[in-house]
Amino acid sequence: MTIGKIATLATLLLAVSARLLAADETSRPRLAAPSAAATTSNVAQSADHNVVLFAGRTVELSVPAEWTVKEVPLGREIRLIVGPGNVPDDPRQLQRGMWLAYHRLGDGSRLPLEAELQKRLLLAAGQDAYVAGPPQATRVGGMPALKQRLEIRAAKEELPRRGTYLIVQTPWGLLETLGITTLFGDEDVRAGLQSILASLRFRPPRPLPAASSDDTRDAQAILGSWKSSQGSMHLLPCGQVRLEADRVTTVTLRGQPAAEPQAMTGRFVARGDVLYITWADGSQLNYRWAIEAGDLLLVDHAGESSRLKRLFDSAEPSVPAAIASSR
Repeated sequence: MTIGKIATLATLLLAVSARLLAADETSRPRLAAPSAAATTSNVAQSADHNVVLFAGRTVELSVPAEWTVKEVPLGREIRLIVGPGNVPDDPRQLQRGMWLAYHRLGDGSRLPLEAELQKRLLLAAGQDAYVAGPPQATRVGGMPALKQRLEIRAAKEELPRRGTYLIVQTPWGLLETLGITTLFGDEDVRAGLQSILASLRFRPPRPLPAASSDDTRDAQAILGSWKSSQGSMHLLPCGQVRLEADRVTTVTLRGQPAAEPQAMTGRFVARGDVLYITWADGSQLNYRWAIEAGDLLLVDHAGESSRLKRLFDSAEPSVPAAIASSR
């Protein structure tokens, strides 16, 4: 069994086992007070907006109040999608609006901004986009950034679009954003995207957890939250482990609470570079682990391997983006 089978396994366990730990109330989108920086920004003073906290509450942005906000897993990352109307679950299908992704980088995995732009631009913008002029140096939230303007070819029965791709380097990671509008008109959407970028603020991440027992001390380097291609894995200092299947969350100020994630829980013991996991149903699994370029590599007893990216941790496992009104 590999991390890539999280969704299937979680579904089966939820169907047959009453011993699975239910999701905490904190796993649902919840209200959060905006920081002083947000309430004194131009956006907060000039228009109704909601303050959104993203990536373990390390990124803060102000979004027009009538816009939709979704948190969407995509591969080994989690993206925030914002835009007018009913934005898609897949950021690659976004026609009007913006997506953001914040990557936590280790010391050995950082590149100059120019190299990051070349590495990520095609994957982020897609095959239908082409550059419109050279990249421009700028600053976002007080951090150095590069901006690349794009023109996006229209598919059948679609309008041509204009895009702005941004990468922002922080002391803790790299933020990617892609804002998209139609080529003609869309002044209100363009203004909304500009206000979001002007409102962006970055917070230091929560310190990585420290092992609280001899059974977890050998796993100190990998404690925290990780993202695989189909779900997330949380290794807690107390020896608890939690796997959650991917899900799309619509972040709202009011309305129905988010559905609880499909999840399985258990306990682990670390001995050297091996994790010995016992799940809540009594089944067992061993992983040999290693850190490579900031990623977590797991190899199970059958020799199948998985690669996971580290997430920005929140105070509790599985806390999605939060939203608060600052009207």
